[in-house]
Amino acid sequence: TVRRAILVAVMLGLLIPALIVGGVGGRYFYAESLRERADEALSQYGEVLALGLQEPLWSFNPVAANKLIEAVMRSPDVYKVEVRDATLGTFVASEKAERRTNLSFHTVRPIVQDGRRLGTVRIEISDALVVQSVRSRLVTLAVSLAAQILIGFALITLVLERRLVRPLQRVGAESMRLAEGELDEPIRPLS
Repeated sequence: TVRRAILVAVMLGLLIPALIVGGVGGRYFYAESLRERADEALSQYGEVLALGLQEPLWSFNPVAANKLIEAVMRSPDVYKVEVRDATLGTFVASEKAERRTNLSFHTVRPIVQDGRRLGTVRIEISDALVVQSVRSRLVTLAVSLAAQILIGFALITLVLERRLVRPLQRVGAESMRLAEGELDEPIRPLS
């Protein structure tokens, strides 16, 4: 029927572009958000550790350095921190390998005191918390896209039903009446 064809055309006209744009946009959003959130977390951890490890590295106090590293390692996304002295190599390190996932992010920050480079701190985080955060935002976007499609479909269907389908059905009924020979009643104009 005409109604079914119009409804299918409207639904496909809304769905196909939404799925294409949503799919491409979703992938781009996912990749960008993942990198952005990972960079944000690494920046925070890097700043805290680079500043907090100045004194322990300067005074060669691995106990104090380990306390700071343990505090950062309490975060479930941090799985490795390594502090390297500029001349002696590894100063302190901590790793929780069970937290490592498929994708990981890292940063290396210099530890500087009074303009002199004492060493570096390397922080590695897993993507678990970052992915969880980004996925929840993607779900929210997908739900809002679905709601927009449904509301758009309902509104367009309502308008088409009232302005196109009903008048076509009425014209069809009038032409059937005329075809059957009922000529005694005039055709009423659509209002």
